[in-house]
Amino acid sequence: MTKIAISAVFIIVVASFMYWLWQRQPRLQQLTAPTQTQQAQEASGQANQESLQIKPADTQVLSQNKITFEGKAKPNRIVLIYSNDFANTTSSDNNGNFTKTATLVNGLNFVSVVFLDNDPKQTQKQTLTYLVVNKADSQKTNVFAGSVKSIFDTVLALTWQQKDKTINVAKNAEIIMPKNPKEEKITPTVSPLSSIRLQDFVVGLGILDKNGQLSANSLEVIRENIPAISAQFAQIKIVTAISKNSFSAIDEATSENLTFVIDTNTEILLGEQKMQTKDITKDKKAIVVYHSEKNQNLVDSLFLLP
Repeated sequence: MTKIAISAVFIIVVASFMYWLWQRQPRLQQLTAPTQTQQAQEASGQANQESLQIKPADTQVLSQNKITFEGKAKPNRIVLIYSNDFANTTSSDNNGNFTKTATLVNGLNFVSVVFLDNDPKQTQKQTLTYLVVNKADSQKTNVFAGSVKSIFDTVLALTWQQKDKTINVAKNAEIIMPKNPKEEKITPTVSPLSSIRLQDFVVGLGILDKNGQLSANSLEVIRENIPAISAQFAQIKIVTAISKNSFSAIDEATSENLTFVIDTNTEILLGEQKMQTKDITKDKKAIVVYHSEKNQNLVDSLFLLP
């Protein structure tokens, strides 16, 4: 009986170890087919993205909410800056320089900066990550956020917005795990990352090294209410006047027909001037920032073009 018990324990230990290894292997993600709009935005965002210079730089940890974006685009072009919480436009000057002040929220922020072109198919978009904290910390000046793609010893590979980022985790790094609803005690192991799973959403804080990798001394793991940028944009031509709080338009980058719904919270602007729903007329061109909910495109901001 003793031999049988020892054998059973041995089999359980081996099986548990193999399961642990399997859990840490990369998995193929199940993807949904992107819409024409998403494909066009992703393509435009990838094109020449490295040449887009914007301040504050991507991945910065900021100590104040109100910031001024600065950058360079083509001369006399419209620049759209938006997130889940705000949307603003500005114009570049004769030299292509632009500035725009915006207010971020405390914590993690995803901000998209769009450089609109006369040819909508040439419009470029770059989505940036910032973290706003109450107090600056010289050891936490940069932030990486994304889903865990692979784990090797103390190195994490994250993926976000079709870009991969590498985090080198210090052995004494603070790791904040989600609260365990069953209050189960996690058995300590050799690796400080042993409790992190593939596809976990991770926010890492630390300092960028010369190779663009993050040397992190703090990690937070998020498994519910995953942060994401749900706001979208489109350059449109309005094809029907507004009726019953909705209007139809053509996405000029994809030729896709879209229907938009507005409500009392929708902001309608022409430059800096506030406009009314009656100003949404056929054949007008506009920039729309919206989010999709229950199969509807709900308009957050509509920027009418001259």
